[in-house]
Amino acid sequence: MAPSRNTKRAAAAAPADEPALKKINVTLKKNGVTQASYKQMVDALSHPLADYLPEECRKMLVASLPQSLCVASDLRQDVQNLAVTMLGEVMEKITAKLEEAVVAENAKVVDAETAKTELDEKLTAAEAALQDAKRAVSERESELKAASESVVTAKADLSWREDAQKTGDEALVVARASKEELETAAAGDF
Repeated sequence: MAPSRNTKRAAAAAPADEPALKKINVTLKKNGVTQASYKQMVDALSHPLADYLPEECRKMLVASLPQSLCVASDLRQDVQNLAVTMLGEVMEKITAKLEEAVVAENAKVVDAETAKTELDEKLTAAEAALQDAKRAVSERESELKAASESVVTAKADLSWREDAQKTGDEALVVARASKEELETAAAGDF
């Protein structure tokens, strides 16, 4: 059986958050608050340093934002002032934690700068020691060069003396041979 002509089609279901968003936008516009300002407050409540807040408490504070903090202070009722006070406490705790983190990081920076200064001093001392070592190496190299030249000169002198000795030894060998001939001849019969 075909549907009757008098029935209407059902409208597509709107997201559940849409009426709440429209209400928030209307409230923000009414109180002269921008979406960006509202978003900053919501983001602040979702800050990682606000992790001590239970999720239900966070949702309550976010839900109270448009009707409390976004309303001018002279128009707020006691309940709205209480919500603003709670929001202020959360922001103060986040700020205190951020300041603690800044102090801790500044201490780390001071420690790093102190370590850098010490390392710079050690670097300067090491560079001076390196220059002294280079100077010592240069001196030893010149001493080695002089000693090497002395060795070369001594070897040349030794070679000359060995040649002279060989020449002298040859004459000595000839003289000994002559002596032995003469001694043999003198010892022998005439």
